[in-house]
Amino acid sequence: MSIFITIFVIILLIALSSSIYKILPFNLPLPFIQIILGAVVSWPNNGFHVTFDPELFMLLFIPPLLFEDGRKMPLREFFHSGREIVSLALVLVFVTVVGLGYVIYFFMPEMSLPVAFALAAILSPTDAVALSSIVGKGRLSHRLMQVLEGEALMNDASALVSLKFAIAVALGITALSTAHDYAMLSLTFLKMAVGGILIGIAFTWLYVQFILFLSRLQNDEMGSQMILIMLLPFGSYAIAELLEFSGILSAVAAGMTLGYSKLMQNTPVQTRIRANNVWGLLEYLLNGAVFLMLGLQIPGIFENAYSDALVDPSTTFTTLLGDIVLIYLALLLLRFLWVALLRLLSPYTPFKKPMSFASMTFKELLILTFSGVRGTVTLSAALSIPLLISTNPDVPFPARYQVIFLSAGIIILSLVTAALVLPILLRKKKSANDVHVEVENNKEEQEIRSEIATAAIDAVKSTAETLLNKAMKEQQIAAKAKEDQKQETDIVSENTEKSEEELNEEATLFISQIMNHVISEIEQVNHMIEKTKETDAIEVHMRLAAVRAERRKLFELKSKNRLSAELYANLLYELDLAEALILGRSPIHPNN
Repeated sequence: MSIFITIFVIILLIALSSSIYKILPFNLPLPFIQIILGAVVSWPNNGFHVTFDPELFMLLFIPPLLFEDGRKMPLREFFHSGREIVSLALVLVFVTVVGLGYVIYFFMPEMSLPVAFALAAILSPTDAVALSSIVGKGRLSHRLMQVLEGEALMNDASALVSLKFAIAVALGITALSTAHDYAMLSLTFLKMAVGGILIGIAFTWLYVQFILFLSRLQNDEMGSQMILIMLLPFGSYAIAELLEFSGILSAVAAGMTLGYSKLMQNTPVQTRIRANNVWGLLEYLLNGAVFLMLGLQIPGIFENAYSDALVDPSTTFTTLLGDIVLIYLALLLLRFLWVALLRLLSPYTPFKKPMSFASMTFKELLILTFSGVRGTVTLSAALSIPLLISTNPDVPFPARYQVIFLSAGIIILSLVTAALVLPILLRKKKSANDVHVEVENNKEEQEIRSEIATAAIDAVKSTAETLLNKAMKEQQIAAKAKEDQKQETDIVSENTEKSEEELNEEATLFISQIMNHVISEIEQVNHMIEKTKETDAIEVHMRLAAVRAERRKLFELKSKNRLSAELYANLLYELDLAEALILGRSPIHPNN
């Protein structure tokens, strides 16, 4: 019962936070509202408190979030910005872990170096979802948002893998004392990364084949397909971890492989719409639950962090707050210096086309710097730190609550800073380049819509010709049957006239006229009903033919890389919704 109450309260608080977000007259990021709401609910001594297992927390929250991010990331755009993404998501992460780790150790000597590296790894990943909730959709340029989304996807994996090694060093499982240890650590990291990616790809491919096989046996059972797809990220993560590879990279690779496999493209419309709705709701709940969990943990974090401060005379609650500001400033400075260095060196790389950093202005570099807000994965990683040392269950993990306190403070500070600074940096008139990009995007959308509309017109013409030929054949058959029936009626009438000579002609004629009139009225009503049904069926056939032709053309254009992933997703959703509405009032079977 306690688990049910916990889930019920968290879902209720998520819904309440969304209502507060819409009611507030000023712009306050939704994650920040959820953190405050969780803290308010749990602050009193008899408030609502949640205890959890860090490993279970990691398994429940990280795989589906990374999987969904990977599923929405198109491979074409990912590889198009591959150098920018790798430079931020991989190289910058390791630079941050090492550089920021030593900075933390220098200013906080009471924290061991491995724990400082762990804290730096926790603070490395960025959150594109939290960023979107701050700046709103469409405020950042498509080029910049594409790089930030790719960075947020990949640096989650690299940062969490780095965290795993840092925790292993802090626990004494892995030693780093000689060059040989560092070489073995690098080889182990490479093995875990490559193995996790390969397992994610292989497992997803086999899983997709299994789902397709079941769908053929079950005649497109929508419920079972959605459940199986929802279990995919957990399966890929668990198998990779069981084989001692990176489950994080496995979940990311699984999401990208599923998007590339076109499984959802080949599923029925109803399944695709429901699956997208379910995944959207699940992602919304998971993101909201993570930030609420941060708020719910804040009272305990403050209490334990203050206790840690009392143990070490050199550390106080005030110095911890100062450490939050110091670490966040070091994080911003390190990020700005890195992107500025990339901007400086990009024209001198051996590649024909320089990285997009080369054309960025100073203001765009500042936007890129402050856009690196911390959010879901940072909190999940901090809360996943083990409570106790595995080799000695009676000893708690060193400075665990202090790390969580600093992580939570930096998350809040990054959200507040971004909410204050980014609107100012983005408050400008559209440049000529932005106008040109917007015009090009509108032109692309108009061309794509024109091509799929042309395909729909051709399909309607073809369907109309087919239906017309079919109607003409049916009319000819009906005319021939009517002529044959008339001949039979004439013969019967002649025989009847001969037999009616002995009956009362007036009474028979009167009754016959009444019956013929009634039959004629019934036949006329039935004919009108049949005509109405036939007209509706023809209309549905025509509409379905048009929508399905548009979708086939859209798939063709997508396979030729003629349109962006965002435009493709929007148009596909429109066509799926249109077909679902047509089938919802269709008088014929959907598969006809």
